[in-house]
This record gives sequence, structure tokens and C-alpha cells, in this order.
Amino acid sequence: MKALIKFVSTCVVVLSVLLCTACGGGPSIPSLSVKAPELEGGKDWLNTTRPLKLSDLKGKVVLLDFWNLSCVNCFHTIPVLKALEEHYPNELVIIGIHSPKYSSERDTKPLREAVLRMEMDHPVINDAEDQLWTAYGVKGYPTIVLIDPNGGLVKMMIGERSYLQLDKLVKQLIDQYKKSGQIDEKPLAFKPERSEVQNTPLLFPEKLCVDPKRKMLFIADSGHNRIVVADLAGKLLKIIGTGKIGAKDGSYSNAEFHHPRGLAIDGDNLYVADTQNQKIRKVDLEKQVVSTVSGDGQLTEILSPPELGNAKDVRLNSPWDLVAAKNKIYIAMAGSHQLYVLDLASGNMSVFAGSGTEELHDGPLLDADLAQPSGIAFGGDKVYFIDSESNSIRTADINIRTGKVKTLTGKGLEDFGDIDGTFAKAFLQHPLGVAVAGKKVYVADTLNHKIKALDLDSKMVSTVWGSGKPGNADGEYPQFNEPNGIAYDGRKNLYIADTNNNRIKVGNLQTGMVSALKITGLTAPAKLN
Repeated sequence: MKALIKFVSTCVVVLSVLLCTACGGGPSIPSLSVKAPELEGGKDWLNTTRPLKLSDLKGKVVLLDFWNLSCVNCFHTIPVLKALEEHYPNELVIIGIHSPKYSSERDTKPLREAVLRMEMDHPVINDAEDQLWTAYGVKGYPTIVLIDPNGGLVKMMIGERSYLQLDKLVKQLIDQYKKSGQIDEKPLAFKPERSEVQNTPLLFPEKLCVDPKRKMLFIADSGHNRIVVADLAGKLLKIIGTGKIGAKDGSYSNAEFHHPRGLAIDGDNLYVADTQNQKIRKVDLEKQVVSTVSGDGQLTEILSPPELGNAKDVRLNSPWDLVAAKNKIYIAMAGSHQLYVLDLASGNMSVFAGSGTEELHDGPLLDADLAQPSGIAFGGDKVYFIDSESNSIRTADINIRTGKVKTLTGKGLEDFGDIDGTFAKAFLQHPLGVAVAGKKVYVADTLNHKIKALDLDSKMVSTVWGSGKPGNADGEYPQFNEPNGIAYDGRKNLYIADTNNNRIKVGNLQTGMVSALKITGLTAPAKLN
């Protein structure tokens, strides 16, 4: 949720209070005399051939979704909105309004790439200067605004909302205005950005895992909903999953995933954070079979006690990354701002670190506050993890009784930048990937388009590769476009998921050269979704 509270005009603040007090339950929703602010001030529109006005949408129920591309809670809202669009294709119009947190998010290009990654098809406004944010008096994201068919404001809701909650409100509005003949059921046609995108062999690859024993590289081909397996030179070995969105267990050729991310190898098993399925999956590399070890497919809506019980019965909250160590799987649970741990011997799951409050506070494991942990690695007797929303790199001792969370670099939810230097003075910008190699911790500093290193001896942060601007270049002076996952091969190479370039790159830590890894024999799956 957006931490920065902005000052708005008195009239809009009063309006927000009116909305909260006027709209209760019941068969109909009272109309308000206040008109919704017009959809003006956005820099660009996506998924439509022209800007829209509320006057163009007379007769439609309009739902505005104020969101941000780096906000995990916003990700949870997107499938809910998709379901509403499918249920009310002619009566409801959904418009996303993107409000930037980072300066780079004011550019429409990374926003378009985020819209493609998330497979959003409804119109999206780039509210680069926060004009709509201010006009509507929004305080945080996600925020949902409902507008009636006459352009009147109905309700504002901050935070995540379930499908049942929103469906009830939308249905009430539709039924109410349909009785008086004020619903326009003529369908509107939009033009999704992804209708013109080339289907590349890899599509938004996110996390990586190297198996030194088998000399294999596992790639979460997130945009294709599958796992790609190659040798370390780039020869395609296997594809796990059909490419179709789903949650089916079974053989490699029948299994289904939904935007998988984190990967971790443990012996003969590969564990997968199947993020949008809210599941942890296990791939038996010998039997070549996929099974589910945790999660029932439902996003948890409560903050659970530390002891969660049998992993199969646990509901998850956006598992983003994971690492195997000491016969356990440590999971970066981005949505609940916690780390979970799965004990492979007992099959039990528990909260390992994090109070559940989204903040940056160190302390004993369960008392510390985390902020959207999205990358995790292991080194020595510590878990190293990235808190993306606080732009920080942190550690957690694995002793559950005496362990503490400590911050290596990073200051808070609104402190970010691109500054190298001491741990105390360095700044990152929404990092997502982490790998440990001896006394160095390598970080995919995603929105700075860089790979950086934290030297644990000198306590210094330095740029290893990247110009700070999005690009696609190899060699001595490489460029990346929102690099995400990174993995160390245990020898000299870092494998890097160059997500928005749809490529994997290999950085040689000895020579300093970066090269593209072409997966020979890999093709895009048929368009199934």
C-alpha cells in the first residue's frame, strides 16, 4: 500500500467522508449529487485507441482501480477485476489508473511492459503527475472507486477487496439502474496492448535456479506459465508444463502453472513458487512428475499464527521466491510481508520471520517488520532476502529461538535511489533478485536496471553491470531492462533473468563480460490463454 500520504483539497477530503458514510448495504446504493472528476490529466492511455471520458461511458457502471506496478496488493486485485469483466462484459467498464511511486514509473514504456506482464486488457491511464490521484483524494493503493451510470460518485474503498465484495456492489448498481432503463448494454471494444506483441521463446522470465550437480539451469518462464530446463551452455533439455494457465498436477506434458516465479533445488526435487495459483509445487526430476505440496489455490485473507500446521492445508499469500537449505524450504511470502518455512521432514509450515506489518523494523524474527519480500537466498547460517517495497537487503538468522532480522542496506518505504557506497549510504530501487557467492551478495536492482554487489567484508555496495537506463546490450558495458532473478553457478557465472528483454544473460565474474544465453531448440508455446 502506498506509504506516502498526499495533501488534497478540502472539498475532495469532505467528499471522501460522504462516500464512506452514505453507502451501506441493502438492495440499492443511494445516488450522490457529486459528479466524479473527469478522467483528465493522464500522460497516456493503454489498451485503447483513444482517451475516454466519463461522458463517453454514460449508461455504464465504471470501476476505477488506482494501482502501482510494484505493489503486490495491487496484483491481488487484478484477477478479481478480470473476473468482474467476464461476468459483466456489457454493463461494466474497468479503468486502471497507475500512480507512480518511483520516478522511472512515470514513463509509459515500463508501465506498458507491466500491463503486458500482468495480462491486463482493460484501459489503463498513466497518471504520471498524480493529477487523478489528487482529484479523487486517493490515500493509498489499491483504491477502488465506483461510479454510477450517470457519472456520480458512489463509493471509494482502499485496500484489497474480494470478488464477492465487489460483485455485490456492482450487481446492486446494475440492477438498480437497469430497472429505470439507464443501463447501456451496448458492448465497447478496446484494443489490448498484447494483441500486437510478438510471442518470443521466453516471455517475461522472472526467477532462476542453478543445479550444480546436474549442471542444469531452471527458468521460470512466467509469461508462458511453464518451467524451462536447459544445460548451463543453453541446450534445451526439458519443458515442464503445457503453457496453459492452470493448476493441474501430473507429468511434465500435462502439468499447469499460473505465472510461476521462485525456484529452489533440493536433491532430486525442484520446488516452485506458483505465485498466482497461491501454491508451492514440487517437481520430481527423476519421475518427471509435478505435485502440489502447499496451498489450496485460495489467497489467504487473514494473518495466521506462527505455527501453520500441515503445509497442504495452508493458504498462501503470493509466494514470490524460495530457497532450499538444511532440509527446509524458506519462502518469501510477498503478500503477507513475511518469510515462511516448510519443514521437509515433517511436512509442516510455519512463519519464520515477519510480524505481517508492512514496514522496515529489525529485531527478533517474529517481531521484525518486512515489506514485500520478493527475493531470497542462503549463505552460511543466514537467509538473505530482499524487501522490495523498502528497497532493502536484509538477513535472518536461521535459529528460530534466538534469530534476528537485520538490515544490511536500506532505510524505509519511501527511501530509494541509485547510489553506491557504504551500506549506510547506498540506495537501491525496487530490487527483486538476490544470490550469495562467498562474501558477496549479488542483487538484481530491478528499477535501476543494474546488477549490484554487497561486499560483506568492506560493507560497500557497488555496481557490477548496467548503465542505470533500460537497454539490451551485452559485452563489457551491458544494459538490462528490469532484471529480476539471478543465480550463481558456484564457480564464476551469474545467470540473470533480463525480464523485459525476454532473455537470459550470463555475467562472468572473472572477466566482467556479459553474454546472452540462447536456449537452442526453445520455441514459444501455442497461444493458449
